Amino acid sequence: MVLDGIEAIVQKHNKVTTKTINKVVVHRQGVYFNFIRYADDFVVIGENPKLLRLLQKEIEVFLNARGLELSKEKTRITNIYEGFDFLGFHFKKFSNGKMIVHPTKEGIRSFKSKIKEVFNQCRGSSLTFLIYKLNPIIRGWGNYYKFVNSKDIFKELDRYIWYKSLNWIKRIHQGVHIWKYIKRYFRPYLEYEAQTLSDGKRSVFYLSSIPLREHLKIRGEANPFDKAYDQYFRNRAISLKSHNVLAINA
Repeated sequence: MVLDGIEAIVQKHNKVTTKTINKVVVHRQGVYFNFIRYADDFVVIGENPKLLRLLQKEIEVFLNARGLELSKEKTRITNIYEGFDFLGFHFKKFSNGKMIVHPTKEGIRSFKSKIKEVFNQCRGSSLTFLIYKLNPIIRGWGNYYKFVNSKDIFKELDRYIWYKSLNWIKRIHQGVHIWKYIKRYFRPYLEYEAQTLSDGKRSVFYLSSIPLREHLKIRGEANPFDKAYDQYFRNRAISLKSHNVLAINA
């Protein structure tokens, strides 16, 4: 609620200037800024770095009056071709006009750290308990990033989990006859060629089994509490269920 006034500041700078000759418009130039915010994280997008710096100063004044300030570590003005991080996603545009979005390096490190911590905590636990602890973390992280270019990253993390699983077995059995235990504990994951740790009933979730789906943007004016949009949300729910899988290579 405290930050709600920032959007008005940004929109105030949007303007269009025109040049006319004999009442005929011969040139039109616009200055546009877009503002995207989630809780206390936000980005401002514009074409002119000089105007963005001026806008940043206005936002700083707005925040200072409320006892707040911009994070020096997170705040910077950058070109979209260099990319930027927002809400755990890295956004980068390429010279061909294509925008690629994938998990941030920090997000990947954090995920690996959580997986490593679970394996360390479960050194003396049963395989069933290990699977019980791992799967919610893997599923949750994968479902968060299934709408962006995550295919290759999912594969990389599946390999990371597999090697962590192998080391867990080695610690339990002291590395004796390790291939025997690999055959005993690793089993094919559903119809995939990959193998994951299994207790015979449950398996460590295979991240790459999550289908990547194109995000369906919701209408900005749609309100779930307004009956006028009931049919829109019903149709949207049906579309989400039947939406085609979009395989994206990053």
